[in-house]
Amino acid sequence: MANLVKHRFVSGKADGPDATQVQPSAWNDGHVFAGGNAGDLLTRDPTDATYGAAWATLGTFVDIPYAPTNFGADAGATWTPAAGDILTYGYARIGKVLLVSFFSVGGTITGAPHTLTIYGLPAPSTRTIDVPLYAVTAVDVPVATLRATAGQSYLQLLRSDGGAWPAGGSGFRGQIAVPTA
Repeated sequence: MANLVKHRFVSGKADGPDATQVQPSAWNDGHVFAGGNAGDLLTRDPTDATYGAAWATLGTFVDIPYAPTNFGADAGATWTPAAGDILTYGYARIGKVLLVSFFSVGGTITGAPHTLTIYGLPAPSTRTIDVPLYAVTAVDVPVATLRATAGQSYLQLLRSDGGAWPAGGSGFRGQIAVPTA
C-alpha cells in the first residue's frame, strides 16, 4: 500500500510556459512511499543507492533464543542456567543502540570465575559501557556490574569488588544500552 506525504505549503501560483524549470505543481505534488509498518520510521540510509532511505522499526523487542552455549565463565569455571532459568534475554534496536534486557532466576556456578559471559548479541558494541547489575547468589555480592565491551558481541557480569563469583545457585537482572555501528 502506497502512502503520500505532501508539503505543508501549497503554492497557488500557476505553472509557467517553460517545462524545463521547476513548476509550482511539482512543489505541490506529493511524495509517494511504500512499505514499513505502523510505528516504523523512514530513516536516511546512505547504503541504499536508489532512494537513500530505509524503514527502521523502533523498539520492537527481539528474544534471543536460549542456547547453553550463550553462557560461559572464565578460569575453567562454568555457569549453567537452564532454559527455564532465563526469563528474559533479548533486545530492542533503537537507531544505533541495542537496549538489552537480561533476567535469570537460576543457574549454577562452579569453580571461582571472576567473569561470567552472556553471548549472542546481534552486533558488537562500539564502546565499553558499565551499568549496575542486580545479582542474587549463594553468598552476598556487594555490587555487580553488567559490561558491554567495545568490539565484542557479548556481555560480561563482574563483581565490582573484583572478587570471584561464589559457587552455587545464581540469578541476575540487568539492562544495558549497547552502542553499535
